Amino acid sequence: LTEAVHGSMSMEFVKALQCGGNAHLRAGHPEEAKEAFDQMLQVAEAGYAYVEAAAALEKLVQINLGLGEANAAIECWQHALTIHSDNLKSRPEIIQSMEESLVALKQAAPMIAKAAEEARAARAAEAKKEAEEEGASRQRAAGSSDR
Repeated sequence: LTEAVHGSMSMEFVKALQCGGNAHLRAGHPEEAKEAFDQMLQVAEAGYAYVEAAAALEKLVQINLGLGEANAAIECWQHALTIHSDNLKSRPEIIQSMEESLVALKQAAPMIAKAAEEARAARAAEAKKEAEEEGASRQRAAGSSDR
């Protein structure tokens, strides 16, 4: 009975973490979502809830790709593939599709990393430009108030 109650509580916690992770994604907070899905994965695996663990890993793949973290995405996808093949005994066509996706992900990793670096550089340049414009605006405002 204790094990059943614990398992039920674990599943509720997994669902809560999943909801929280999705809410963070919708709010545009990928780092917080990543943390929630990481926790979801740990709780799901501890409770042998492999379907939920695989779902968490698949979300982590998406988040990591969005953050430009291709190697982390590859690790998550490999882990999900292992769960599907070893624990869930998924159909062969699902396993094959996941393996093909993994190969494609590995091939795209350098491009993903480069695009993420370019996006970070562009955001940094934009932030610098905005800061310079803000500074110039303050100087003009200070100059006009001196008169």
